[in-house]
Amino acid sequence: MRLFKRKEQVLPIPPPPALELDELPKAEHVIPPAPEIPPISVEDGFSVPLPADNMSPMAPVSAPLPVEDVAPEPVKEDPAEKYVEKNDYEVVLGDLSAMESTLRRSQNIMDDLVTLKSDADHSLEEWRATLEDVERKLLYVDKVLFESNE
Repeated sequence: MRLFKRKEQVLPIPPPPALELDELPKAEHVIPPAPEIPPISVEDGFSVPLPADNMSPMAPVSAPLPVEDVAPEPVKEDPAEKYVEKNDYEVVLGDLSAMESTLRRSQNIMDDLVTLKSDADHSLEEWRATLEDVERKLLYVDKVLFESNE
């Protein structure tokens, strides 16, 4: 592991080539002609009222109108709205029990997956240890064989 890294040399940026204004390429932009728009015929009796002179977009804006502070009225609850019909209640209970059973099944599946992963990790760790042991033994055999030949 290196403690110190070699500094990279920063190369200077060369200056851009000097070009005269006459050497620059000329841009040739061609603007297509505007399409011909057919006149719009207006039905008789159709008129659009023109805005008053003081309503132009450039007219100064008058002061905003005052806003009254109005407290929201309390909502009156109807006593009949507090109760749920028996059929609706049974449907909601059935949906809740279905959700609970689905949640339990999902939790069981997650537990099984965690167990499988931990088993796989344990097996891989055993394989790694076995491979390291075999490697160590092979190095020892190589060492003994080469020492006996010399």
